[in-house]
Amino acid sequence: MVLRTEAAPVALAVDQVVSMIPPGSAELTRMQRGGESVELLILDEESGSSTYRVADPAALLRRRA
Repeated sequence: MVLRTEAAPVALAVDQVVSMIPPGSAELTRMQRGGESVELLILDEESGSSTYRVADPAALLRRRA
């Protein structure tokens, strides 16, 4: 999977896609955690709710550099 970022395209190797979240089917929320702003997607389904952290590929690359 290649994601476009402001800095440059980022390639991610994905072993297995568990599910895809359709646009508009989840609530985006932000919170502070240890001085860092974190974005979360909250998906409500009949079986319960699931929370997914939104990753910024460019920020992940900066951490590894």
